[in-house]
Amino acid sequence: LNVLLLCGLAPRRTGAAAAMASKTGPEGGQDPFHGTTVVEALPGRDACRLQLRDTLGDLAEALATTGRTAAAVFGEDGRLAGLATENDVLRAYYEEAPPGAHLGEWLEGGAARAPGAQLARLTVLPSAPLAKVAECMVENALDGSFACHHVAVCSEDGRFWGVVDSQDLVKALLCPEALGGQHPLQSAEHHELGDLTVQDVMKPWDLVFTCTPDKSMKDVLRMVLTTQRNSTLISDEHGIYGIVTPRDAVRAFADGVSGGADIASWLRGWPGKLNRIVPCNAKLSEAAAYMAVLDLRHLVAVTPGTSEAVGVLSCLDVVLRSRRGSVAQRLREPMRKPGPKVGDVLAQHPHLATVCKPRATLGEVAEALRASGRTSAMLPVEAEHAPLLGLITENDILRAYTGGWPRDAPVEAWLRLAEINRPSPPPHLLVPASMRLIDAASLMLTAAAPQRTCHHLVVKGVTGGWLGVFSALDVARALWGLCSELDVLRASADRVEVSSIMKPRAAVPTVKPTDSLEHALSKLNIFCQNAALVVNETGFACGLVTTRCAIEAVSEGVSHERSVAEWLASREALDGPREVAPGCRVSDAAAIMARHSLHHLVVVDPATRDAVGVLSSLDLARGVASISCHCPFVSLGWLRACQGPAACRWQAPSAGGA
Repeated sequence: LNVLLLCGLAPRRTGAAAAMASKTGPEGGQDPFHGTTVVEALPGRDACRLQLRDTLGDLAEALATTGRTAAAVFGEDGRLAGLATENDVLRAYYEEAPPGAHLGEWLEGGAARAPGAQLARLTVLPSAPLAKVAECMVENALDGSFACHHVAVCSEDGRFWGVVDSQDLVKALLCPEALGGQHPLQSAEHHELGDLTVQDVMKPWDLVFTCTPDKSMKDVLRMVLTTQRNSTLISDEHGIYGIVTPRDAVRAFADGVSGGADIASWLRGWPGKLNRIVPCNAKLSEAAAYMAVLDLRHLVAVTPGTSEAVGVLSCLDVVLRSRRGSVAQRLREPMRKPGPKVGDVLAQHPHLATVCKPRATLGEVAEALRASGRTSAMLPVEAEHAPLLGLITENDILRAYTGGWPRDAPVEAWLRLAEINRPSPPPHLLVPASMRLIDAASLMLTAAAPQRTCHHLVVKGVTGGWLGVFSALDVARALWGLCSELDVLRASADRVEVSSIMKPRAAVPTVKPTDSLEHALSKLNIFCQNAALVVNETGFACGLVTTRCAIEAVSEGVSHERSVAEWLASREALDGPREVAPGCRVSDAAAIMARHSLHHLVVVDPATRDAVGVLSSLDLARGVASISCHCPFVSLGWLRACQGPAACRWQAPSAGGA
């Protein structure tokens, strides 16, 4: 490292300018960049510029040949239309997007990291302090949805100056002039990086995601995209084969490397893999300078004198260390928040919201739920000081039906008398529209009362009131609505099979065809389940009774004594396809549920044609929640293979927030 550091780094400002620079950051704290502004830190080489009519292949080739990590994309009017980054190439590569696709289509397609709609949050003035840029990168990284390593530099009149990335900040941290003319190694005690070592700042081994050398290029791309770590280490018990980053993906995409290519073979033909290794006890300032001189974004940290990997150091890690405090610390924690928000899911299906009139009866509510396909309805109820909204669900209708309540009984009376004065949902089931799908699924599991299940959350409006009700079936709708391969992957729905999350047959209550409908529905109450298999005298499953049957029965005024066999015969033509195989993908099962508004599917063995289990929308929610570990939306089996059993510990989120 010391030999390489003799190259030094070019000064970016005069001594006088350095002396006059402010020493405080944007919030009054110590400025690790010593007042350096954005324009002074712009790369000496010209920014990579492309047009909307250029292609993804042009982008990959431009980034590969210039060494930059982002290109500014301009429209026909000459104004900046967006940033196209190496992460865009990475995702396009994974999604198998054609190299001939135009950048304009990509930026508008919803998969871009920095489309025009997000430019405002990714743009800084030339006069802005670099400390402010560091804050911007950290905040964008925390969000998880945008290009956290880049900002566009534009003046107030719209003139484009260039693009600053995290490595430019690292170079500014090590600028000799900013250190009063001293070399970084000679002034460590006065430098922001001080006597820190690589080990103090790197991502430790338990937060490094790995792939074995027998994996394909697409397997590795999948790992980089889902973990949002921008690097994946290729290693096995024999040692390190290399590290794959978005820059490597850019080169492979530009060279036309197949996604099925063997990663070990590709790495053997890729020069420079050995210069990415650094001892973990090396000074951070030396490692950062090494990255700056060789234009590297990632280093693999090893135990001194060995090839045993103990962590990974990135440019962003160095930038984070320069911005002390809780923001940087939060970013070091695993990011668990990707995926759609509950408010977005409800907005996609506004026609499914059900609101009943005041003083509605049980029969009227049942009819409304039957017509809408929903499992819950909002109901205005009288309160002492102000009107409230009550929530009535299909389980309420079920208990009212089996409890002998008449069809014309007021729902409000049921809510107050039968449910122990429960006019409105408890506070812990009121959630903000910004809550992520994975957290909503987790809350459904943790918020259930003893001996009860929780299938519904009330989503609060931004200005007060209710936006709607989010049900377990909305989890299926959200999975069904995922539009790209990466989105499906993040929901674990690409590989997880129904058999891994269904309730096995032994855990599902059963009823006989000769049982009365009231008796069958009462079993659901007794077993705290929302579905029961109908099993004939030979032990063969021949149907399913669910809480939905209670809604239909109350709506139609069906006799309590009607047999299950007669009931199933009357509904045979009404039910959608309810059977799936144990090997059916979760995404396919979610699609069936969403298309036909079904909360339950019977899992049937193709060989015996008999039921082996039942999959409910709440099981689907349980599957989504259980995979909330160190990596968002990744199957337990896959995560366990990558990081071991400790990575699969589940922590439930709280419902707090506004």
